[in-house]
Amino acid sequence: MKNIICIVSLVLLFSCNKKEINLSNLDGYWEITKAENNKGKSKEFPYNQTVDYFVLKDSTGFRKKLKPLYNGKFKGSKDIENFMVITKDDTSIILKYSTNYDSWEEEILSLTSEELVLQNKNGIIYTYAPYTGFKKIEDEE
Repeated sequence: MKNIICIVSLVLLFSCNKKEINLSNLDGYWEITKAENNKGKSKEFPYNQTVDYFVLKDSTGFRKKLKPLYNGKFKGSKDIENFMVITKDDTSIILKYSTNYDSWEEEILSLTSEELVLQNKNGIIYTYAPYTGFKKIEDEE
């Protein structure tokens, strides 16, 4: 009986650790807000010259760097980073990128409509927020 209780407890414990990530939240424009290395040192990004545009369909997609313009449009190069979504061990969701020059992976640590957190193989964690456009400066009186 003790063995059954232990097994059930372990199954419940490991099933609670499974990430619930809705990949439909990935589509759109994201700007980096912070980068943190595996030693806890971080850098904040209060302003960005570029944003990352993600498009996902089924289990493949692309990521493109775009430069926002003041008229609400974007300027971008022809460079695109294609990726595949891979699930490892039913707990990790990996974006596996490939270009003509390189290939790499990033793990999605968290993804909501308000935040995207990615970690690369070097342990650097990148936090993104949805891009909302340029902030309008109100006249001061």
